[in-house]
Amino acid sequence: MTPFGGVKEQNIRRPPKSIYTTEGGSRLKERMNDDGALIIDGSSGEFCAFGFHLKCSGRPSSIGGGLGTASAQEVARKASAFVIMVSKDGAVKLFCGEAEPIMWKEDAATAGDRGFTPDHLLERLIAQLRRTAASSTEEKSERQEVTEEKRQKLQEDLSKAESRLRVFKLQAKKAEVELDKYHEWKKQFALRGDKLPNKIQADVLHPLLVQNIKEEVEKAEKEIADILSQVSAQGITLTRDEPATGEQRLEEAKAQREVKEAEKELAAEKKETQKQKEMVETISEMPVRFQDRLAEMESRLRVFTLRARGAEVDLEKLRELKKCSASTGDPLPSEKEPPEYRAFVGKRNFEEAAESVEKDIADFLSKVSAQGITLIRNRPATGAHREEELSADRDLKGKEKELHAEKGKKQTTAGATVTEETREKLQEDLTKAESHLRVCKWKARAAEVELEKYREMKKRLELTGSSVPNEKQCEVVYPLLVQRTKEEVDKAAKEAAKIFPKALAQGIQLTFNRPAAEADNEEEVKAYEKLKEKEKELEATKKQNQELEEMLRFISSAQKTLQATCTKAQSELRIAKLRQETAELELRNFEEVKGGQPEGKSEAEHQRLRDVVKLALQQAEEKEAAFHEAVQSAVSTGMDPDLNCPVDGAQKEAEEAAERELHLLKQGGTLKGSGVP
Repeated sequence: MTPFGGVKEQNIRRPPKSIYTTEGGSRLKERMNDDGALIIDGSSGEFCAFGFHLKCSGRPSSIGGGLGTASAQEVARKASAFVIMVSKDGAVKLFCGEAEPIMWKEDAATAGDRGFTPDHLLERLIAQLRRTAASSTEEKSERQEVTEEKRQKLQEDLSKAESRLRVFKLQAKKAEVELDKYHEWKKQFALRGDKLPNKIQADVLHPLLVQNIKEEVEKAEKEIADILSQVSAQGITLTRDEPATGEQRLEEAKAQREVKEAEKELAAEKKETQKQKEMVETISEMPVRFQDRLAEMESRLRVFTLRARGAEVDLEKLRELKKCSASTGDPLPSEKEPPEYRAFVGKRNFEEAAESVEKDIADFLSKVSAQGITLIRNRPATGAHREEELSADRDLKGKEKELHAEKGKKQTTAGATVTEETREKLQEDLTKAESHLRVCKWKARAAEVELEKYREMKKRLELTGSSVPNEKQCEVVYPLLVQRTKEEVDKAAKEAAKIFPKALAQGIQLTFNRPAAEADNEEEVKAYEKLKEKEKELEATKKQNQELEEMLRFISSAQKTLQATCTKAQSELRIAKLRQETAELELRNFEEVKGGQPEGKSEAEHQRLRDVVKLALQQAEEKEAAFHEAVQSAVSTGMDPDLNCPVDGAQKEAEEAAERELHLLKQGGTLKGSGVP
């Protein structure tokens, strides 16, 4: 298949090489009557194809004839070929490029058989081809001039369209940057806990602006695509992305400056947002840091208390050694600094350190309380602080054992036998009771937090108009749980209070706030962690309720505004209709008495009243449209506006004035300045 036609599969065969050979000439005569054309190389006489079917666009031949004639002339023009067409009736037609076709029989009869020879035919064709070539050159030159003008026009249109596209893309980028900047503002207001002004309007307008500019970008791209498709169809080549000139260049430069300024502002807003976020995170971490600081100071207080008790045991041990030395007569080892003095100084230093820490704790709690932060006392120590407490406790236990070893394995006080095992058992019971008391206090606080959380959830459900699930059961269970945990606290406090008098009666001195055993300490940690988790849940619920209340207040305010708008629009509609009815009635009254007035004045007044009626009708239609728009706007937000809401103030006075005017006319009166009864 070629651009000029093709050969069927059955006609694809090897032809003779040349028509000038005997075989070639014979084959030419045989194939003359076959369907299709014979293609021969004119310079060599070589066969190229048999049964070649010519392609035709449907354009008719200039000398008439059928589809075959039209195909032959079209191929001759397109391929610059010499075509001989022999019809069934014996007519011969000659086609040569752009030259005029020749009808062999008709032209030969006109010129005479002797004058119409092949040489004469060749001269004629050459002359025609020269004239055609000259005419074609002129037409081509004109076409080139027209094409150049058109190309310049298309190039100008393309450059403008591309410039507009660049401007729209820059505007779209600026709109996206403005949207990002608005989101940064929202984050900043949320971090500060403030209400963003015109939030609903901005949430709609910013995305809508971005969408509109993107649609403009798509239109500009489509315009460029249309220009390029038009150029491609005409075979014109244009230059893409040419720099803009004149006003378009100024617009592009302005759009670029605006984008850069918007990006700078966005970077500044992001920096400000990050700064506020870090500040909020610092503020939110303050309670945690304060709690850790309090736990650290309380742990140091317990360590100093244990060390002071250890120094007191050392002092008591030295006194026992003095008593033993006096009774046995054995002298004590001589030292430059008496051990009793060192023990006394150590006890005093540790007691002063404990008093200083207690004062620091009191000052710290007062400052924290002034900031509205509540901390939990006696949190179990962890990590290095617990290790330090355990170390001080071990040292104290060792010193107490040494003291009792000096006093003897048994001591008698008020007729009762006290052993080291009894003292250790009482100390262990006291430490365990204190640990249990702390656990009970944290569980009681957790129950109170759970009750407060339930009340906050109930409040949120009531705000949303939902029913509280299992309300009666919860109203009983949560207060009962708080009461029972408080009873557990009282019970644990009484159990701990019983141990100290028992030890005092036996002459045993116990130490308070000793570090709990591992199992008891784990229970303390679990109770404390559970309490902190419930407090976090309570804070989250309170925050949700606060946001819900703000949203409901905003909705209520918006509904009030919409209701006021609907009421005002309805009142203005009533006033407009009253005035329309008044104008129509005034016109009718005038027309009834028109004949008694001068002709000129009567016509002018009549026209004035008709204009007043027309204006009143127009205003009534506008007010009715505004009223329906206000009602539709309220309904679209899910609100059911009250259409019987009374009006007051200036609006009510205007309604009453319109009603009085209408009533006056109906009673046969005259409006001021109208002159019409």
